[in-house]
Amino acid sequence: MRPVKLALIAIFCLLGSGLPAFSENVRVWQGNLEIPTYRLGAQDPNPPFALAEHRRIYPYTMLDDLTDRLETKGYQAVFLENEYLKAIVLPEMGGHLYSLYDKVNKREVFYRNNVVKYGLVALRGAWVSGGIEFNFPNGHTVVTVSPVAFTTFQSPDGSATVVVGDVDQVTEMHWEVALTLHPGQARLE
Repeated sequence: MRPVKLALIAIFCLLGSGLPAFSENVRVWQGNLEIPTYRLGAQDPNPPFALAEHRRIYPYTMLDDLTDRLETKGYQAVFLENEYLKAIVLPEMGGHLYSLYDKVNKREVFYRNNVVKYGLVALRGAWVSGGIEFNFPNGHTVVTVSPVAFTTFQSPDGSATVVVGDVDQVTEMHWEVALTLHPGQARLE
């Protein structure tokens, strides 16, 4: 009986000594996210050529026909969540980190635009504000509102990752960004 009491006392001392608590694995899943969206008009089939304009976007088309048609659109979304944070990534919108929600303080970490309304800011025209956009090889890049490739995986340490990326057709360079949440940590890596 005495060794059992000593073992219990030792366990309680270890648990109370400030060691990090055991955390559950980070959840990663895909789903649909409905967002009110001002629709884009047709793409301009005649992209500007580098000799005629300062924009080097060929072979991409221009996305500069903005409309005032507001519709609810479903976007493919990837969710990462631990006990502190919930992240939403939109691969159809250039891989934007659309939302990073602080569950402890019950607020968004970055500005989250609850409506997709395009502005003529990006190299191809259409651009949206909010979250974090990944720019490669230059700012407000050619795929800022276009679909990019993505994958997700769960690591043995309990963390989960979403990777977004693309091959830039202008420079033929590959880019990718990995976003990882770890269990028990209030930061997105």
